[in-house]
Amino acid sequence: MLTPPGAAALAFAALVAAPPAFATVAVPPAPHHKAPTPPYQTIGEAQAREIAWRNGLLIVEEISRMGHVWALAGRDREGLELVVDIDGRDGTVLR
Repeated sequence: MLTPPGAAALAFAALVAAPPAFATVAVPPAPHHKAPTPPYQTIGEAQAREIAWRNGLLIVEEISRMGHVWALAGRDREGLELVVDIDGRDGTVLR
């Protein structure tokens, strides 16, 4: 039985376009070294308190560090609540 030329071309195209079942993808191995140490110095709690004081936080009621950010909460001179977030890498006031 003869097949029409269009059907043969279509079957050949389907065979060529389909990926072979044995195809594999090369994945490079994961590096087995430690992450580099950050090239910066971090500020301590006392320095964070001083920076917050210079920015209006008179009474520190709560202080915590999350990653590289110091979060200080307390009251200003009028007794209003104040929150100061400080970048622990360079002392920049974030909020």
